[in-house]
Amino acid sequence: MPGSEPQPPFVLIVEDNPLIRRQLSAMLQSKYAVKEAASGKEALAYLKTGKIPDIILLDIIMPGMDGYQVCMELKDNKVTSDVPVVFLTSKDETKDIVKAFEYGAVDYLIKPFRKEEMLIRVNNHVEYKLARDYQRKLIEGKNQLIAELEKALKEIKTLRGLIPICLHCKRIRDDDRGYWKKLEQYIGEHSEVQLSHGICPECIEKYYPEMVHPNCWEYKGCDMEEVENCPAVLQNRGKDCWLVAGTMCKGDVQGNFANKIVSCLECDYYKFSTFKVDNESLE
Repeated sequence: MPGSEPQPPFVLIVEDNPLIRRQLSAMLQSKYAVKEAASGKEALAYLKTGKIPDIILLDIIMPGMDGYQVCMELKDNKVTSDVPVVFLTSKDETKDIVKAFEYGAVDYLIKPFRKEEMLIRVNNHVEYKLARDYQRKLIEGKNQLIAELEKALKEIKTLRGLIPICLHCKRIRDDDRGYWKKLEQYIGEHSEVQLSHGICPECIEKYYPEMVHPNCWEYKGCDMEEVENCPAVLQNRGKDCWLVAGTMCKGDVQGNFANKIVSCLECDYYKFSTFKVDNESLE
């Protein structure tokens, strides 16, 4: 918890002799949290509670399970395999010391103990173990961050893969949930791209023709029949929108019917047709 005092390192003493257990506890308790166990079975049962020490001081010669057997159990358990084990022994022969290391011990202490030596050895192993734990947490945090970044990059890279898009409405299917989403929504959710809306010239021509042809008679809602039968259209709109090329083509000399070429001044739209016109309106 933030603001709480750090907990002291935790030492588990496994020793069948109660006098030696109390002696070790008295030497260590000023700097460490100490737990005692009178046998190997008691120690292993305690460890199953989930309370893992930072170091174990383990007697070799004990009734039932000896120290070697207990150490084997500890090293075979993933939870306790990294806990340093220091053997407590009255034997100082080379073969006994070598055997202790072969079973996975990091050190040994010869009985009777010299307090200064014992404290230095225990402190060195505890500090090394705590530093290793800290490094492991840093690596785990780094790996978690890398995994999160890889996941984010993978989601972005899906935009480079095969994306199901509707042929007609152009919506995209989100395979994660099976929803069909608008193109801009899908891109916004799967990348850092920000979209702004606009309209291309082709769509302006298709959906907003009055913006392209503000004065064109065809886009003002006048069909050919209206134009043919409305002299006012020829007279008034002809001045600012379309013109009759050559005024009149060769046709009826009376001017009742004449072939006209209609051209929109705004968009260069040409159309050939026959108009019933009033001669005076064309002058």
